[in-house]
Amino acid sequence: MTKLQPPPLSGVSPKTVEKAVNALLKWRSSKLNTRKPQLLEQDEFFYLILTLKKIPQKGVSRINAHKIPLPNSLINPLNEAPELCLIIDDRPKSGLNKDGAKKKIQNDNIPISKIIKLSKLKTDYRPFEAKRKLCDSYDMFFADKRVVPLLPKMSGKQFFKKKKIPVTLDLKHHNWKEQQIDRACGSALLYLRSGTCSVVKVGRISMSREEIGKNVMAAINGIADIVPRKWGGVRSFHLKLLDSLALPVYQAVPDLKMKIDGGPKEENEKVLVAVEEEKAKEGRVEKKKGKIQEDPEFAKFLESNKEHLQTLRDEKNQYSDEEESDEDGRESTNEMGKLNSSTVDSLCKLVKEQNNVPAFVRLLNGYRAACHYGSESPTIVEDSHTFSKILTFMFHEADNIFRKILGISESNDRKEAILELKNTSKWKTLKPIVKSYLRSTLFLLNEVTDSQILASALTRLRASMVFFAAFPLLLGRLIKISVHLWATGKGTLSACSLLIIKDVATVFNSNCFETCMIKAYKAFIDHCKFVEPVLFKHQQFLKSSFIELCSQDLQKAYNKAMVSIQQLAKILQLGLRTKKKEAVKKICSWQYANCVDLWVAFISLNIRDYDLQPLLYTIIQIINGVAVLFPGPRYMPLRVKCVQWLNALSESSGVFIPITSLVLDILEYKIGKESSKPGKDFSFSSAVKLPKHWPKSRNFQDECVFSAIELLAVHFAQWSYHISFPDLATIPLIYLRKFHELTTIESLRRVVKRFIDQVEQNIEFVRKKRDEVTFSPNDQQSAESFLQLEKGGDNAPFTKYYTSVIEKAGSRNLVMNGKISSLEQKKSKGKRQQIPKNAMDVDLAVNAEGNSH
Repeated sequence: MTKLQPPPLSGVSPKTVEKAVNALLKWRSSKLNTRKPQLLEQDEFFYLILTLKKIPQKGVSRINAHKIPLPNSLINPLNEAPELCLIIDDRPKSGLNKDGAKKKIQNDNIPISKIIKLSKLKTDYRPFEAKRKLCDSYDMFFADKRVVPLLPKMSGKQFFKKKKIPVTLDLKHHNWKEQQIDRACGSALLYLRSGTCSVVKVGRISMSREEIGKNVMAAINGIADIVPRKWGGVRSFHLKLLDSLALPVYQAVPDLKMKIDGGPKEENEKVLVAVEEEKAKEGRVEKKKGKIQEDPEFAKFLESNKEHLQTLRDEKNQYSDEEESDEDGRESTNEMGKLNSSTVDSLCKLVKEQNNVPAFVRLLNGYRAACHYGSESPTIVEDSHTFSKILTFMFHEADNIFRKILGISESNDRKEAILELKNTSKWKTLKPIVKSYLRSTLFLLNEVTDSQILASALTRLRASMVFFAAFPLLLGRLIKISVHLWATGKGTLSACSLLIIKDVATVFNSNCFETCMIKAYKAFIDHCKFVEPVLFKHQQFLKSSFIELCSQDLQKAYNKAMVSIQQLAKILQLGLRTKKKEAVKKICSWQYANCVDLWVAFISLNIRDYDLQPLLYTIIQIINGVAVLFPGPRYMPLRVKCVQWLNALSESSGVFIPITSLVLDILEYKIGKESSKPGKDFSFSSAVKLPKHWPKSRNFQDECVFSAIELLAVHFAQWSYHISFPDLATIPLIYLRKFHELTTIESLRRVVKRFIDQVEQNIEFVRKKRDEVTFSPNDQQSAESFLQLEKGGDNAPFTKYYTSVIEKAGSRNLVMNGKISSLEQKKSKGKRQQIPKNAMDVDLAVNAEGNSH
C-alpha cells in the first residue's frame, strides 16, 4: 500500500493565508467603525475550520484534545497573567483535595487562579446562568482526566460554543506546569467530533499579521499530520473570526468530472469568435484579477462563501436538477471550455450591449455550474473570482434581460403576461433559457446553508416570479422550498421566504393559495411541538405570518380553519369520552395548544370584519372542554391559557364569555403551608403541565394568586363600563373576600385587598351612573351605549389600575423568562412530553388536507 503524500506547497500557500488574515482584519476594522457599543466583551480569536472527507471512526478520541504546538502562544502565562481554572476530582478514591491542589500550585508557581471541585461544579453551577458566567470568567479551563468524561453534561453547551472545553491533565503526574499546562497554553487544541467539521483557535486579534499567519500555517500542517489518512482525508481549511464569513485557504481537488450538455456547436463557435474580437479591441487577452464592478460587496460575499455551495446533503436530493427534460440550452464542457474573468467580462458586455442570446446561454451554463458547485466538478468556472462574477451578473441582470427580450415591463407581475406569449417565437426561443435559470436557482436554494446567501437568492428570484407561470412543476418546487425556509430559517431568511409565499398566493390561481396555506399549516404544526424561550419569538413569527397569509383570501381560509377546528374538536371529544392516556396526552401538548392559539388569533383578528361566528362558537366550546378535562393543580398553566384565549375572543368579538368560574377554581387549589419552601424557578409560559413538586412550593401559591388577579383584571377591564358590571363582579368579590380572610401570607393579602378595593370603587361608580338613567332595562340599544363617552377617556382610577395589573403581568413574565433562559438539557429531554409519531401530525395536518376538499 502506497503512503499518501501531502499536496504541493502551493496547495496551502502562505500568501493565501496572508490574504485571508488581511481581509478578516480589514472586515473587523470596518465593523468596529459602524458597530454600536457592546455591553459584553467581544471575541478576539481567529478560528481555523477543518472539514474532513469522512467522519472519523468511533475509535478516535472526541474528548481529549490533540495539542498542536504554535510558534506564537495564544495564552502566555508569564506575560499576560491569564485567568486559568482547574477542575479537580474530589471523590473519596481520587486521593486529591482542594488544599493539596492549592499547595502544589503555590509550590510550583503554576498560574492557576481558581480551583473548582467536582462536587461544587455539580451543585453550584447547575443553572444555565451560572454556567455561562463560569465560562466567561476564565481564559482557559483544565480538568483532571478522571472527571473529563463527566464534564459535557455538567458544563453545558456554552463551553462548546465558545471553544473553552476543559483540557485534560494527568494530575498524578508530578510536573503539572512544564509538561502539561505550559504546553496546552502554547498549543492549538483540536477536538475531532462526531461530524466532519472541527474548529481550532489559532490566533488573537492582538497579534501581528505575521504571527497570525505563522500560527495558521503551523496549525494546518499539524492538523494534517493528526487526522486520519493525513492530507488524503482533508477536504478543506477555512479561516474566520467569530462573526465573520469563512474564507477558504485550502480546497482538495474533486475526484469526479462534470459534464454539461447543451447548445449547438455553431452558436458556440460564434460566441467564441465574438469574445476574441472583444478581447482584441480592449487589450484584455491576459486574465484580469481586478475588482468586480457590479456590486463588489455582494461579489466578495459570494466569493467568501464559495465553500457553502460545495456542501451537499448525504441523502439523495429530491429536487434533482435532472428530473425534467434537458431542453435548457446547456452546452457540453468540451465544446465550451473554461470561463475565466476576462471571458466573462466580454460575455457580459455582449449581453448588455447587443442582447446576444448565445453569449447569454454560455453565461447561463457558467451560472448553472456555479449553482451545482460540489455536485459536479467545476471545470467550467476557472477560479473563485470568475465564480463570483457569474453569480453577481445573473442575480442582477437575468430578470431584466428576460423582460427586455420579451417586452415585459418590470412592474408587470401578472401571470397572463407570460401565458399570452406562450405561442410566440420569442418565448419558444427563450423558454429553455428561462427554465435553466429558474431550475439552477432552485437547486442553489436547496443546497446552500448560509442564511444570507439564501435570503439574497430568494430576493432575486422573487423579481422573476411571473416566469413560473409557464413552469407548474418548478412553481410547486418553489412553494415547497419557500415554506421549508420560512419554517426553519430565522430573521431575514424567514421574512424573504414569507414574501415569496405571499406573492405565489396572490399572483397565481386559487389552487396555489390552498397549497401554500396547507403546506404552511403543516410546517407550523411540525415546529410547534415544544415551546422554549429560545424558540418562542420564531414561533410567534410563524403564527402571525400564517395569519397574514390566511387574510389574503378569507373565504378559503375560513374553510380550512373550519376543517382544522373540527379536527381539534374530534380529538377533544375522544379524550372526554374515553379518558385514555394517549387521547389525553394529545390534548395536553404544546402542539394542540399552539393550534388552538393559532385559530384564536385568526378569529380575533378578522371577526370584526367578517362573519366568523361558527368558528367562534366552536373554538369556545373546545377551550371550555380542555379546561374541564384538566382540573388539577398540575394543569394550572394550561387552564390559565384557556382563560387567556377566552378573554382574547371576548375582547375582539364583543361577546360576553364567562370565565369567572375557571379563574376562581385556581384559588381553590390545595396549596402547601405558609412555611413551604420557595421552590426552583419555573417558566409558566413554556409549560402546559407542572412538575410534581411544584404545587407544594411557595412559588405555586404566589403564581395562583397573581394569575387569578391578572385574568380577572383583563376580564373586568373589558366590562368595567358596562351597565351590568356590579352584577358581574359580585360573586368574584365574595370569593376574594373569603380568600383574603383565610390566607396568612401578607404579600398575597395586600395584592388581593387592593384588587377588592378597586373593583368596589368601580361598582360604586357604575351604580351611581346607573341610578341616573331613565331608560328601561329592556332598551337594549340604550344599554349598549351606557357610559361609552366615559369609556373612551380611560381616566378613572380603576381603569388605570386594571391597565397597571396587565402591564405588571407582562413584565413579570419577562423577568421569569430571563431567569430561566434555558432549562437544563438533561431534565428537559427526560420530562418534556413527546408526541407519538404519526399520531398528532396525522390528525391535525394530513386529515385537515384530506377533509378540506
